[in-house]
This record gives sequence, C-alpha cells and structure tokens, in this order.
Amino acid sequence: MKITNYKLALFDLDGTLIKFAKEFLFSQTRAVYEKLSIEEASTETLEEYFSKFDFFGFVDDAKRSEFERVYWELFNWADYPAPEVLAGTLDTLSWLKENDVPSVIVTSRDEKPEGIAERFSGTGIEDFIIHIQSRSELEKEWHDKRPQIETVCRKFQVEPRECLFAGDVPPDIESAKACGVGLKIALLSGGIRKEVLEVTGPDLCLESVAQIPQKLALD
Repeated sequence: MKITNYKLALFDLDGTLIKFAKEFLFSQTRAVYEKLSIEEASTETLEEYFSKFDFFGFVDDAKRSEFERVYWELFNWADYPAPEVLAGTLDTLSWLKENDVPSVIVTSRDEKPEGIAERFSGTGIEDFIIHIQSRSELEKEWHDKRPQIETVCRKFQVEPRECLFAGDVPPDIESAKACGVGLKIALLSGGIRKEVLEVTGPDLCLESVAQIPQKLALD
C-alpha cells in the first residue's frame, strides 16, 4: 500500500475533503415535509438514519417514492453552504503532490466543474486538484460513480488498479471496487457508521484523509 504504487489519487468531495453539510440536507428534508404537509421527523431521527446511510428510511413506505421525488425537485446545489475544508485535507493533498501523485475530485454533484472550482477558490484546495469530474446530466444515479472514475482513468491514461480512491459513503467504495481501483479507502469523516462502511469491503477504513500519509508511509 505504499504511495509509490499509485499514479492518481481520486477523492470524493463532501464528507471527504470538505465538511458534509448535514444541516443543509436536513433543512431540505424539512422543506419536503412542509410541501407535502406531513409531520416531520425529529433531528435525532434524521441523524440516526443519516449515519446508517438510509437517507429516506424515516419516511413511511407508502410516501417514500413521492418524498424522494419532491426532495430532488427542490434540491439546488447553488444553495449549498460555502465549503469548510476538513482538518488535514490540505496537508494530505500537499503530501501527495510531493510524492508525484496528482489528486482529482470525483463527485456526484451535477454542477459544472467550473462552478465547483469557483466555490473552492481561496480555500487552498485549488492549489492541489488537477481535475474535477462531476456527474453529467446523462448520469441519473447520483450514487454510482463508476462513469466518473472510468472517465478520469481514460483522461489520464491510467489503469484503475493504479489509482487510490477515498470516499465517505458506501457507494463510493462500491463504485471504486466495481471499477477495479487499486486502493479503496473508506473515511468516517462524513458521519457514516464504521460498520456500515466496512460492509462494502474497503482496503482501509480511516477517521479522515489526515491519516492517509501516515498509513501509506508505514505500509
């Protein structure tokens, strides 16, 4: 698992490099409750289901399909809070650069890469990220990052096994595994329970990206 084994570092964004704005997601959920005129779940309930990566599990089965549809109709990335870089992110990105491993963002956001880059101007992240691969309009499944991973590998002419991928939700690891990524790192920094992430079979499960340099330097 030494860093010299890899040619490219792929990173999820929210919950991996920046703080996952759960409060914003919860406010979006409350907006759906209001629009549908149904009794809303408590913050504690939302937190519980979020940690289990069951974002809509708190909604009655009979109403869940409509709830999800309205949620995504109302959702707007333009309203998402300003990015808060997680502790250790810049140090890890700097360490990767020093070791000649370029860093790429692979995100399920359906914003244009230019718009995402503009949001991070001034945070320091832009000094280390060489490319942002967001989800295209044709890629309807937000949780499936295989198309983004495959596109990045083609663009930089690397094999998936020559890449490491770090993400904070189960689909990140599942997508990386399906693509044959060489090192799959699950992170607890997004608020998902460790046991939920471990079910997906990551190669490493770490508290945050801050631990990557130490772990890969020691192995």
